[in-house]
Amino acid sequence: MAAPPTQEELAHAAVASSVRVVESAVELARAEAKLLVVRARRTLVDALVVGLGVIVTLTFVGLTLILVTLSPLFVPGRELPFRPYTLLVSLAIALGLAFGGGVVAWTAWRRFRSGGDA
Repeated sequence: MAAPPTQEELAHAAVASSVRVVESAVELARAEAKLLVVRARRTLVDALVVGLGVIVTLTFVGLTLILVTLSPLFVPGRELPFRPYTLLVSLAIALGLAFGGGVVAWTAWRRFRSGGDA
């Protein structure tokens, strides 16, 4: 039969288990801090992408409005046949980039709102 543990052995076991609990709590706190930093970084990146997408969209929408406003200047004199190719190409490029910026901003906003899971 085994002898019952002495007071010294019981004290040593209690201290060892307390140390393990504290070490586990410190590891958990470190892991939570790392997770917080990663989530904050992801949120910051998503917010920046939304902002830049909106800026790109509004810039190219403004460019489109300027092109439409200045479109009479693209028309040559009345004696030459009107060829609106340059106007149409520039409008298509500006609207395409505005649409692309809007799509980027919209998808980043959806990801931002869903917490980055999408």
